[in-house]
Amino acid sequence: MVSEAEIERPRLGADTIMTRYQTVEDTLQQAHNESGDHWEAGELTVTLETPQSESIDVVLDLDQDPPANAQQRYERAKELEPNSNSNRLWSASSHHSRPIR
Repeated sequence: MVSEAEIERPRLGADTIMTRYQTVEDTLQQAHNESGDHWEAGELTVTLETPQSESIDVVLDLDQDPPANAQQRYERAKELEPNSNSNRLWSASSHHSRPIR
């Protein structure tokens, strides 16, 4: 059985990406314009402030925009939830933090 903390970890990352949308977007844009090890890995680790004002490290996929990076985490949390019927996926086409159901 998966612990609640394991389920909440990807959700917190996703919520943080969406609440720090502009920071994530700027970070991804900057990474695309610079050379470095992040190109080999295809991802970049950044430290972001959560909605609760705590700092966490979030690994971003360089090939995805902020909503897609967040959606991956919501999907992972949903996979980990036993018997979940809640859907917290975000619209990748929207720049607003609106869940789709």
